[in-house]
Amino acid sequence: MDDLPTERHHGWKFIAFGPDGKLYVPVGAPCNVCEEPDPFATVLHMNADGSEREVYARGIRNSVGFDRHPRTSELWITDNGSDNISPDPAIIDNLPSCELNHAPEPGMHLGYPYYHQGDTSDPEFGAGCFADKFMTPMLRKISVIGYSNRFTFDSECRLAASLYIP
Repeated sequence: MDDLPTERHHGWKFIAFGPDGKLYVPVGAPCNVCEEPDPFATVLHMNADGSEREVYARGIRNSVGFDRHPRTSELWITDNGSDNISPDPAIIDNLPSCELNHAPEPGMHLGYPYYHQGDTSDPEFGAGCFADKFMTPMLRKISVIGYSNRFTFDSECRLAASLYIP
């Protein structure tokens, strides 16, 4: 796996093995909002030795965690939203929100960099893109710089989301 990107921007990795025995590795975008080729802004899955690497899901700007539903084993992925997508740099906004996404099967696109939080087209990359091309987030929260969203499932298989302050 020496050929994974080494960019520091969104380069932190939370990795885990799935019930299929594959290793799941998020690869963040190397920027705030940009259009970069795979493997950026994806979650990869591969054998433990790095072979048979494939993109599991695309359109994930900066995942700081993911988990599996304890009964269905479906994948849930966090995504920290970009910073201040207002076209006016003097306006500091909380858009787009950070997201919790449900990706039950491979091949899904969660929107980044074209569409954010399920309802906001990106001002630079979103021309001609519509929400129905992407998965809608299951949960959104206001972006707060320096915070990371974490979640888990409780003993009754209910989603338990919380805010983690590093």
